[in-house]
Amino acid sequence: MKENIIEVIKKSAIFLLFEVTLILVITTLLFLINVTITPLHLPIITLITIILFFLFYKKDSKKINTISVVLAILIFAVITIVEGKVYDLTTDGNTYHKLAIGCMKNGWNPCYESSEDFDIDQGNVFDTSSENINTLWIDHYAKATEIFAAVVYDFTGNIESGKGYTLILMFSSFGILFSYLYTNKKRSLFTSIIIPFLLVFNTITIVQIFNYYVDGALMVSILMILYGLIRECENKEKLRN
Repeated sequence: MKENIIEVIKKSAIFLLFEVTLILVITTLLFLINVTITPLHLPIITLITIILFFLFYKKDSKKINTISVVLAILIFAVITIVEGKVYDLTTDGNTYHKLAIGCMKNGWNPCYESSEDFDIDQGNVFDTSSENINTLWIDHYAKATEIFAAVVYDFTGNIESGKGYTLILMFSSFGILFSYLYTNKKRSLFTSIIIPFLLVFNTITIVQIFNYYVDGALMVSILMILYGLIRECENKEKLRN
């Protein structure tokens, strides 16, 4: 029973990581063929994630896979709803981050036009004139979190609901590391819970859960990269032996 619960936590974490990744990859590829963000992006990408998830784990228990997907979607939905109820009070969040998110939600394609060129005739209700200093930031700032937020915003209609990426990545990291420590490294249940918990709930992430800052999401992403490198080294070591 305990092993099944841990497996569900791990797979729901992986599902959410799949979805965040696919939102970024698919939306960016669509930008390249001049397809901008629509309200259909989120449900379609979620459906694609479900299909790929079941194909990837087709040899595993269908019951565990199904429970994992349902749990992951519930977590995504709850985080999105809660985030939508909390106003971002930060300066960065309410200037260039929301400016970029709102422009992309309303049809701006950052691959082919400057934000200054995206005017009211094209559906822009935000001030992206040359007089707005934040326009410079949104043209040249990395847009991964903003693309995710714009996709969620276009589906919900609430610009605040898009800032759940930090919490989602935190859960993904926690679930994967928890399973790794307990299942692969044979650590105690307490150790397997407390170490990932302290890693993801740190002084960077806990202050950015309810705003559009990106440092927490970046920190958790680096944590997952380090985990991936460790697993790769372990796999190579096994092959040598």
